[in-house]
Amino acid sequence: SEAPSAVHSEAPSAVPSEAPSAVHSEAPSAVPSEAPSAVLSKAPSAMPSEASSVAPSHLPSEPPSKPKLVCKDNKDIILFNKKCKKLAKGNKKKKKNCKKWDATGRLVKNHCPKSCENCAKLCQDDKGRIVIKGKTYKCSQLTNDQCALVIKIKKKKKQEKRQVREICRKRCNFCSSM
Repeated sequence: SEAPSAVHSEAPSAVPSEAPSAVHSEAPSAVPSEAPSAVLSKAPSAMPSEASSVAPSHLPSEPPSKPKLVCKDNKDIILFNKKCKKLAKGNKKKKKNCKKWDATGRLVKNHCPKSCENCAKLCQDDKGRIVIKGKTYKCSQLTNDQCALVIKIKKKKKQEKRQVREICRKRCNFCSSM
């Protein structure tokens, strides 16, 4: 017949009816329909569509969020046989100690940013230039290999070590290691 039957049959018919049934079936059909349904489904489909949508979305996607750097002292580091809180005690000592470099070329204020009040500048490159093997560079000109170097600077008649990544913190991804 051309119209759907009022009573459910035990087995599917051999020939599809021309009009949709008035009652929804409890199970999905074995063969997909040739045309999309006129009514949107309430739940998403289990499988993704094979073809992408024709029109782009009207709303832009959200930009990826940057993890916020928490300003805290490195509790595992000991500089000059002291932890950060001891190094930065008292105004005169704090200013002096926070500007010190240790024997391996680490700058105290980079590892004790909270105690040395250096949080705002922690992930920025120092201004000025850096000399590596007799050649002068801006931080933005450095290669990744140069970021890993320890250079020597002449200070008060002696050589002092400086880790390049401690000076060019932004370029050398210093903050990503914290």
